[in-house]
Amino acid sequence: MVLQEIIYTNLDKFEHIALYAGFGLILYLTFSNSKNLNMQKYAIILAILVGALYGVTDELHQYFVPNRSSSIMDLFADVIGVALAQLMIILTRERKHIELVFKNILSSNSIKPKSI
Repeated sequence: MVLQEIIYTNLDKFEHIALYAGFGLILYLTFSNSKNLNMQKYAIILAILVGALYGVTDELHQYFVPNRSSSIMDLFADVIGVALAQLMIILTRERKHIELVFKNILSSNSIKPKSI
């Protein structure tokens, strides 16, 4: 029952995380496919910074809109969403790299049994 209350009262935080995770993925894809090599190199950092800055401006603008509320917890949820997307990208890239390393090790001649 307590878990249900926590989830129900903070449901909008999960929405913030999900939406900003998608936004973070779009930001990463934008920067990583840029013609600018520095943007490609720092795509993950740029995605987090731009996503966080957008979250700040979004919460700031909501402060001035009637019948809307601004919340630091919403901002935290926004940043968590963008950061989670970047973490998933890093983990996916690392997994592919590890698989490539193992594939190369297993396909090298030094690992194969020698024929008599």
